[in-house]
Amino acid sequence: MLFPVKVVAVNIFLAGVTAGALGSAAVVIVLSDAERREQLQDCRDKMRDDCRTMFSMKPKTDSFRPAY
Repeated sequence: MLFPVKVVAVNIFLAGVTAGALGSAAVVIVLSDAERREQLQDCRDKMRDDCRTMFSMKPKTDSFRPAY
C-alpha cells in the first residue's frame, strides 16, 4: 500500500529537479549573452510602461458615476 505513494513522491521530486535544472540552464544561457540581456531589459521596460498605463489607479473623469 505504501509503495505507490513512494513512486508518486519520487516522480514529483524528479519532475521538480528536472524543471529546476532546465530552468537554471535556460537562465544561464540567456543571461550569458550581452545582446540578449539588452533585449530582456527592453522587453521589461515595455511591459512596465504598458502595465503602468493599463493598471493606473487614478480615477478618470469619464468613470461610471458622472462628475457634477
